Amino acid sequence: MDVTPQIKQLIDRLKSRSTIKTRFKVGLNEEVISVDNIASKLASLYEKMRNSVDYKEEHLIRRSAIERIIKRLHHESFRKTNISRVLIIELVRAGYLPNNTLPVRIIDDIEKIIYKYGLLREYCSKSSFDMMRVSAKILNLEATEIEEYLFPPVTSTATADAFYLTIRNLINIKDAKKITQEEKDIQTYIACYRSLLRYDEPSLFYRLWLLNHPNWNSNQIDEEYIAEVAANFGLYESEIEKNMSNPLNWRITYKLRDYAIYFSLIKESVDKQPELWTHEALTEENIKEQISSLLTWKYKQEKKVIVKSVNRMIIYIFLTKILLAFIIEIPYDLLTQDHINKLALGINITFHPLLLFVVTRIIKLPKEDSKEYTISSIIEIINGKADLPKLQVWKKRKKSLIGIILGVIYIIIFIAIFGGIIWTLVLLKFNIVGGGLFLLFLSIVSYFGLRIRNRAKKWLITPKNSTTKGFFIDLLIMPIVHTGQWISEKFSSVNVFVFTMDFFIETPFQLIVEIFEGFTHYLKEKKEEME
Repeated sequence: MDVTPQIKQLIDRLKSRSTIKTRFKVGLNEEVISVDNIASKLASLYEKMRNSVDYKEEHLIRRSAIERIIKRLHHESFRKTNISRVLIIELVRAGYLPNNTLPVRIIDDIEKIIYKYGLLREYCSKSSFDMMRVSAKILNLEATEIEEYLFPPVTSTATADAFYLTIRNLINIKDAKKITQEEKDIQTYIACYRSLLRYDEPSLFYRLWLLNHPNWNSNQIDEEYIAEVAANFGLYESEIEKNMSNPLNWRITYKLRDYAIYFSLIKESVDKQPELWTHEALTEENIKEQISSLLTWKYKQEKKVIVKSVNRMIIYIFLTKILLAFIIEIPYDLLTQDHINKLALGINITFHPLLLFVVTRIIKLPKEDSKEYTISSIIEIINGKADLPKLQVWKKRKKSLIGIILGVIYIIIFIAIFGGIIWTLVLLKFNIVGGGLFLLFLSIVSYFGLRIRNRAKKWLITPKNSTTKGFFIDLLIMPIVHTGQWISEKFSSVNVFVFTMDFFIETPFQLIVEIFEGFTHYLKEKKEEME
């Protein structure tokens, strides 16, 4: 099967996966990382509890855990050495890494990464930087590099780069007299990683950092080079942030939806059946058969992921509502009216989890008959026979009289919808605190509910025809959803449960687990002495 140069480059890069796998291959009589099974079950249970109250996208949980552990270990005064060992042990205990499988020598490689970022912090502290902000960025880089060492993203990055090279010349920026080819390329590159791999800001920052410093993640530590990077850290950071915050990459991202589905399926195909993606085995018949079975499996798998995400979100919302009821709502009721408004309290605790449950339980996945168009499109992209259309993207949002009128109408609808909800809450005798919390969680739940429902359409290529019913539903919910999106982005780091677990529970818990594991090893040694 003839393939495009971009797909050929993807296939060639996949050969490096076998080399990387040797990093984790255990040699004869080589020591492996091992933890106690009981301690592992305790740590895994704790991690599941914490993740249930810290809602994050599934693919971000692992890096978040690495970042959290490193941050805690850096702040523990008694942890002067062996941070890498403790990090790996905790990741194994929590279930992120397999037990009795990985060679002990990888701890030394992780230590080199931690040492490198320690040097970067040290040199940055000698410059006139805002060290709180810089330290947060360095921690993001450190956690992402460690994750990519432990879980090499060869397939993901190779597919994303093939995606970028395929659509790079299809992007036509309107009103782009002042835009350079370099700026257009970097915005397209960011859009490809956003749409295909759903990268968040820290992941994107690391990817763009590697574009500026291609040898940064090598094992060789050049202290002079690190000092030079630290001296210019502020310039690198501001340039990357400027590129990421440019609204143009989001406008390109929205245009790439269908292409992202094609390349997502290529990535999944490579992961599930890598032997198919060799120059000899890559045939049209094999691709058709593999993508067809992959889509059938994906439709079923996506339903499980959605249910899991919903359950975590429901637990998070429910626990947060109960906590706020005891901290804010009940005391405010007793202070202002000497009694508790049980109806308002009951609605505030149960309505939003129930709403999320109902909205996401009526999700419909794509039908099997939508696969044919997807499969044929993927084959055309691979062999280069597809006549790919240009994607028109405006550099800036085009202003017009009609646009201004539509904006005014949207604001009127926005005020009318929230006014109607507030009027209903007043009739139910909600006070200002209870009403405010109701609107807050209604917005957040509506936003997350819509995101989860949209995930069900992740693999659907065929055009969705708008209906009158759908138009009016969108008209009613979009003001609420937009409010929820704004709140989620502005206050995503505010989580009382996570703060409590990270600062008051996690450190003593991990110490207890460590002591327990040490005690079990002690008992085993005593038992062996008696035998």
